[in-house]
Amino acid sequence: MLERPDFHDNQADGSLVTIRNNAETFVQCLDSLENELVQIKNETPSDRLRHPMMLRDRLEGLISVVAIAEAAPPAQVYEVFDHLNQLLEEQFSRMTDLEEKELAELNRLTREKGIPSFQG
Repeated sequence: MLERPDFHDNQADGSLVTIRNNAETFVQCLDSLENELVQIKNETPSDRLRHPMMLRDRLEGLISVVAIAEAAPPAQVYEVFDHLNQLLEEQFSRMTDLEEKELAELNRLTREKGIPSFQG
C-alpha cells in the first residue's frame, strides 16, 4: 500500500499523506511488538550469545527443561511460567489494541479514499 504508484505520486491530497503516516506508524508498532516476542537481530548461530533472549526463546527454554525432566516440575518452573505468561499477555494486549485502534483507523481512512486493501 505504501509504494503503489497511483497513490504515491499524488502528494497534493493531505489525506493520502495522513494514510501513509498512519501506515508507517502502524508498521513501526508491529516491529516493536515483534522485537519483544522474538530476537530479530540473530543472523548467525553465535548471535544467540550476543543478543538477549526474547519471550519466545525463554518460553521454549522452559518447555525444553520441563519436557526432559523425569520428575514433576518444581515450584520455580511454575513461577517462571506465570511470569512469562504475564509478559505474553501484555504483548497480546498490545496487539489487540493495535488491531482495534490503529488498524481500524487505517482501514477506515483507506476505505474513505477508495484505496483497495488486501483481504485474507
